[in-house]
Amino acid sequence: MSKRGDETPMNDLPNLSHSPLPRGRSRNIGVAVAALGSLVAVNSTALPQLATQRVEHAVEVAPESLVTVMNFAGSVEVRAADPEEGRILRVVGIKRLTEDLSAEMAEVWFERVDLEPEQRGRRVHIGTRKAARATPDDGAPPDLSVAEIPVPDQVPPVSVDLELALPAGSSLEVRTFSAPIGVVRLGAPDASFRLRSVSGSVTLDRVEADDLRVETVSGTLRLSDARARRGQFQTLTAVIQAGGAFHPGGWYDFQTHSGPVLLEFEPDTAFTVEARTYQGEIVNELPIPGRAGPGSLEVTAGASGPYLRVNTFDGPIQLTAADSLITTPDR
Repeated sequence: MSKRGDETPMNDLPNLSHSPLPRGRSRNIGVAVAALGSLVAVNSTALPQLATQRVEHAVEVAPESLVTVMNFAGSVEVRAADPEEGRILRVVGIKRLTEDLSAEMAEVWFERVDLEPEQRGRRVHIGTRKAARATPDDGAPPDLSVAEIPVPDQVPPVSVDLELALPAGSSLEVRTFSAPIGVVRLGAPDASFRLRSVSGSVTLDRVEADDLRVETVSGTLRLSDARARRGQFQTLTAVIQAGGAFHPGGWYDFQTHSGPVLLEFEPDTAFTVEARTYQGEIVNELPIPGRAGPGSLEVTAGASGPYLRVNTFDGPIQLTAADSLITTPDR
């Protein structure tokens, strides 16, 4: 239970390890409410200390479950669950007021932002708004494009920092509006991950999946050791930056309109890159000349390896060796 006035950052949250739940049961394993509206004097000016609320849930999910997450503002961080916990999905949420409200109104809004997992068959939903339509009973994932991420008529004066511990084998779908998404050290070679944000960034680090799809409008997309048999990555105006290890037999598709695409390759690795742009520039800094044409470049290294296709309208494309990539500022 948080003490009055506490505001715990996500990086300082305790380890989520607990004893597994009996099969078929779920429990709410804690709700903590922090201070509601104390005032702090700074340089003789009274500034409101906005309220926070910490919640924690745990639920047992089915094998090959589909976990869907929706968050408007705040953040979403996903990592692998402790293998000893079996099929337990753990959720930690920090709700934060974004406006100075009375204690009564803060309580009302915190109540409305419900983070308790909602289960329907193999599907488990977590979010500030429940999904508009359910996944079909046959298990096929819904088509959730960025354009379908709903903007509420009244934007809640609450942001949510979500942290999930995902059981092995579970598929994942995350939709956000301005909340950044981070997926770290999550291996599910037979699962699918679909991550969509409008203006929030998406970061993948040491992630393995069968099908990996990421889409943003203006949020930067960064991949490091993203190993997928099939990968699709798309932005409208933002940077796409990818490096580290790729799946040796993977197929990767990168698309953007005006954002730059920066691809970094480790030495002595095999790959094929096919880059095309309508009005942009292609810069090849690899020690392999490749085959160039009008607005196109094809580079092959080694006898086999992942296939990477890059398409932009006027965004520049840069191919470079590891440790020489110049990071472009977020656009």
